[in-house]
Amino acid sequence: MPLTIPSNMTMSIEAHRKWLQVVQETQYLIEKDEELQKKAAEGLRLKERSIPPEVLGGLYAKYCSLANRMYQAYLDSVQIQRAPYIEDIVRVVMRRLYELRNELVLLIVNDYIYVDSALTQQHLTPQDIEK
Repeated sequence: MPLTIPSNMTMSIEAHRKWLQVVQETQYLIEKDEELQKKAAEGLRLKERSIPPEVLGGLYAKYCSLANRMYQAYLDSVQIQRAPYIEDIVRVVMRRLYELRNELVLLIVNDYIYVDSALTQQHLTPQDIEK
């Protein structure tokens, strides 16, 4: 008789896999973001004025998508002891999201943020980054 995983257990395993994938993507995005911040601190100059909003818009879209997926992982989490850990990570990501939004508002001098080109480049829909 083969050993089978109970059906309620497979949902837990799938939720854990999704969480691990989101954490890996978050680590990659944070490394990329830190790299861009270091370049900006060193005085990286871009020739075209339209590039900085595009770069920040791309980061903003990625952080929005990750924050939504992390929150979904938080809701799907079956392990109660993991909830505060996930909550702390979501808070940090949301803080960075707010910082990026403020940078974009100051850069483009507009309260509305348009990240259309970033969405198409990353194959995301507006629903993927809704908060």
